[in-house]
Amino acid sequence: MTARRVRTSAPPQAIVIFGASGDLTRRKLLPAFYHLYLEGLLPERFAIVGYARTEFTDEEFREHALASIREFGKHVPEGQVWADFAGHLRYVAGEFTDRGAMDQVAADLEEVDRTHGTEGNRFFYAATPSSAYADVVERIGEAGMAPGSKIIIEKPFGHARSTPS
Repeated sequence: MTARRVRTSAPPQAIVIFGASGDLTRRKLLPAFYHLYLEGLLPERFAIVGYARTEFTDEEFREHALASIREFGKHVPEGQVWADFAGHLRYVAGEFTDRGAMDQVAADLEEVDRTHGTEGNRFFYAATPSSAYADVVERIGEAGMAPGSKIIIEKPFGHARSTPS
């Protein structure tokens, strides 16, 4: 059984993963956040809110995370340590292109501030196709979540090759 180490004094943080049901999140982000949690490198007071078009409940997102971490993680999620981590996971379904799409995310983040003590600190991770970046940023601003927030844009590597005609 893996025990959790406590080593950080990082400020509280709410993390929103846009594209939370996608391959990047499944293969890399969820296992990485769980590993950071085990190593004590996430703040004591944190929450991860997944956002994507896929219709998941919070519990279904936790099951998705569990399966992802089992398949791609370095540590087997189990016991109370897993249960504690899973208690920090939430999910909101929605589109990136719809005006007002992030209103529910903003409401969930206010709830997370109350239940997890994240103090309004926001970290957004755009694990989406590059075509969605502008919509994601616009929706964050629309919902009033931009001030003081940080955003990671997942930079695509390489390029598509076209065959000369």
